[in-house]
Amino acid sequence: MEFLEDELRRIAEEPVFDFLAKNGDAIEKRVRRCVNQAKDLIDSDYPGAGLVRAAAGIEVTIRFFLARPLVKGAFLSEDWAKLISQKILNGRTAEDRELLPAILRNWNVDITSIKLPDGSQVWEHIVSNVWRRRNDYVHKADDIFRDEAVFAVNCLELLLSQVLDHL
Repeated sequence: MEFLEDELRRIAEEPVFDFLAKNGDAIEKRVRRCVNQAKDLIDSDYPGAGLVRAAAGIEVTIRFFLARPLVKGAFLSEDWAKLISQKILNGRTAEDRELLPAILRNWNVDITSIKLPDGSQVWEHIVSNVWRRRNDYVHKADDIFRDEAVFAVNCLELLLSQVLDHL
């Protein structure tokens, strides 16, 4: 029985490692560029654009470091990986937002354990604050304040560092 479990895990992990070996450096470079551009925009007094860039970096991290490779490993299907990635990033319901943490727990990655210095969950802030404020800025032309944009960058940096530690 142990042999079977080990073999199934190996079969599931192989596409994950393959995807990350081929694409990981390019994905990380793209996300780090988002961080740098977000900081530059904030420093240039464009906090709304900085927040949007940080949110884009979060989405790239989630889609290409987490959802796509891990779902592809679990289901051995690029189509399923794209479908579930889309649902996680565009989900409107609490169940959709809990999809990623549930998938990651199967890989022993607990995205809800990533904490801000005040002890609150980064994932919860991304879902309830960063994406909501990004949408308010993009779709309602709301003002974004510097501290909101800096907060989004901090969430992205914590998410990225914790994700890379687990991969």
